[in-house]
Amino acid sequence: MVISFKKGQWEDKFVYAYTYRFEPTPVFVQERDHVRNSQTDSTEFGNFPFENISMFLPQKYAKETEISLTCSFDAFGAPLICLAEELIPNDKGILKYGNYIEVVLYEDGINVWNLRYDGQAVHWNLLFSDNYPVLAGVPQTLHTRCEGNYLKIDHADHHVSLFIPQLKDEYYFGLDACEGINRFYNMEFTTR
Repeated sequence: MVISFKKGQWEDKFVYAYTYRFEPTPVFVQERDHVRNSQTDSTEFGNFPFENISMFLPQKYAKETEISLTCSFDAFGAPLICLAEELIPNDKGILKYGNYIEVVLYEDGINVWNLRYDGQAVHWNLLFSDNYPVLAGVPQTLHTRCEGNYLKIDHADHHVSLFIPQLKDEYYFGLDACEGINRFYNMEFTTR
């Protein structure tokens, strides 16, 4: 299924959820053919004056589900595909997630992070980095899928097969606008 981020085509297919790393709960800005995060004067996001926003498909899918995300970013942007183990409502009913894997696209290539929440803070571990230039301001398509305990990642001419022994059988699949301005045009997911 392909979900476009044009107005009226995605709103009932995703739920907002937020990492425990940040307290603010912003929503995406709707543009003609995409959604994006905003620049803000707030310092609530640490050193980056940008909103961090995540959206997920509202049910878990088998890890073998293939996700393709078409996105772009301004300088220092980092759009990513997120595989969350749980989406849990907090005392205000806001969905939060703490244990997850990020597949990040940015100007210097791809990073894969494993993030774990210990009840107090989120800790992260870099699992993989593939350094190569990626043009800001140009739509890119990032693909992920799992085969056994391997996370497969494809972007342009770069193909990665990363062994992750702690992969779960199911995940909530989503996207996240991290750090700079990120734009999302569509997301395609295929279940196997």
